[in-house]
Amino acid sequence: KINSKDKGGKKKKLAVIGAGKASLQLIDAILSNEEYKVVVFYEMDNSYKLKKLLGTEVKKINNIQEIKNDFESKFFDEIIISFSGDIESRSSVFKELDKINLPVANIIHNSAVISESAELGKGNIVFANTRIGPFSKIGDNNVISAGCSIEHNNILGDCNTFGPYVAFSGSCVVGNNNKFGTMIGIEPKITIGSNSIIASGVILTRNVKDNQLVRNINKIEITDKK
Repeated sequence: KINSKDKGGKKKKLAVIGAGKASLQLIDAILSNEEYKVVVFYEMDNSYKLKKLLGTEVKKINNIQEIKNDFESKFFDEIIISFSGDIESRSSVFKELDKINLPVANIIHNSAVISESAELGKGNIVFANTRIGPFSKIGDNNVISAGCSIEHNNILGDCNTFGPYVAFSGSCVVGNNNKFGTMIGIEPKITIGSNSIIASGVILTRNVKDNQLVRNINKIEITDKK
């Protein structure tokens, strides 16, 4: 069950939007420390069938107002969005939560290393073994997957998702609503705009404008062994 480490200490009551596979990864980060207790999963997908996830209620809702009503009745203290595959939907839900002033949490795995001089906004998820270097600034509602490295003096905007092992060198700037694959390297002082896709395996050595698809066109051949 979720919250199996709860030994009676005071924890913040956390609500989670989304009860799909991404929520299971989020639970791992939550369980790595003693800060939050998950009290409910909210699910907007009408096809979703489970009434409980790991012993915690899954509540079907039609709109954000229903979540606001629960917050005003003190059902939960803070909230987080679990899903990351659909950046547009994640961004839209976050903006709705922010508009009605719901407190959106930062969920940070206990193994992540974040410099004391780094700054984080709200609604960010930072998974295991990620490092955020000194004087870097992270905006709101980003998902930073396991093993990422964000070196010194980087500026990341809002609503970006980073797959595992994305590595930034120093003094890079990233806009909003970008999707990064896995095993990506970014050279120093690179600027990346907004609404772009950076495919897995890319090494970025030059700037990227808005609305771009960046991918490695070298093909990997897989054939039967002789």
